[in-house]
Amino acid sequence: MVKKERGCGNRRRVNERKERPTILIGLEGKGESEKKYFQALNQKYRNHYNIRFATGNETDPIGIVKNVEDSIRNMGLDIKNGDLFFCVIDADYDSSKESVINKAKHRAKDKGIKVIISNPCFELWLLLHFTKTTKLMNSIEVERELKTYLSRYKKGQLDFSKFESKIDEAVKRAKEIKEYCEQYRDGDGITGLAPITFIYEIVELLCGNKGDG
Repeated sequence: MVKKERGCGNRRRVNERKERPTILIGLEGKGESEKKYFQALNQKYRNHYNIRFATGNETDPIGIVKNVEDSIRNMGLDIKNGDLFFCVIDADYDSSKESVINKAKHRAKDKGIKVIISNPCFELWLLLHFTKTTKLMNSIEVERELKTYLSRYKKGQLDFSKFESKIDEAVKRAKEIKEYCEQYRDGDGITGLAPITFIYEIVELLCGNKGDG
């Protein structure tokens, strides 16, 4: 038996199963940075899941859920076989978007799909690899902050090697700011007075340490 080590950054690979369940992810638009991050992470920890992306380039939350629904059917996936389904959505600190996101979450839940929110954007998750922040920033400001650590960062040109040794810290920080921002949330509300990202939920699955804290 191969010994497993805690954490994403230092987990040893184990023998791959012949049949692995699939994680299907729906993204906003092309979602190039997200795809590169998840694909590289999955390449590093291939022993747990196959990773696939929903077809379609919808940018509205309900449209993204529909893309995932269609892809589940077209790819022949089934939650009973251990397949898992996610929609990754940016909230953009937009109160008008919040009601649509909540409608999408309710529709997704009925289909066994989980909506993963980043507020304001996916780049917040990337930023957490380098620092913890609870500052109010829009998407442009988050990207500008990220560039203080990665001056050449551009959407769609993500270099995973800059992040892979810092994954455990990003997970830890994301959980800490989640606890911090809970005081500003109201029910399903996600556009309150603090940033938040739940990308770590997918990351922990791909790393194989869900529940490790």
